[in-house]
Amino acid sequence: TMELLWGEGLRLNTVHVQDVGACIYHLLCSGAKGEVYNLVDKSGTTQGTLCKALERVFPKLKTGYVGSVLSSLAQIKLDELVDEANDGHMAPWDELCRTSKVGYTPLTPWLDKELLYEHHTAVDGTKLEATGFEVSCPQVTTELLADQLRYWIDLGKFPPLDAI
Repeated sequence: TMELLWGEGLRLNTVHVQDVGACIYHLLCSGAKGEVYNLVDKSGTTQGTLCKALERVFPKLKTGYVGSVLSSLAQIKLDELVDEANDGHMAPWDELCRTSKVGYTPLTPWLDKELLYEHHTAVDGTKLEATGFEVSCPQVTTELLADQLRYWIDLGKFPPLDAI
């Protein structure tokens, strides 16, 4: 079981890569110079909904939460915990990539400690919507995650699922 800090209700924003590309083009044509826009989908993603979707894509993956008390205590030694997690994930990932003949890949299990703070990372995309932009993938789905996984596997940048 992969145990995560905080809880399943921690809000996260997500956006599909094809919407990122479309948004860049849209803003080049319709955005105001010097303005800042937030690009987010409309799914209201939480740590829990994302984990459930990932569990459907990776059937061997099980997730859970350590709870708020342990999560709060973890903040005291966050640097050590992040180092330990990265040490524990990187060697198996490197071995999996090596045995699966995955060369260089931009995909990594490496964690930055900033990702483990108890901060909801939900932003407001209303300003972008006011320019007429609409996301084409309004929510995270198992199908979209599986499509992206297949894309990276087909590129040879992620190990095949049967190797995991």
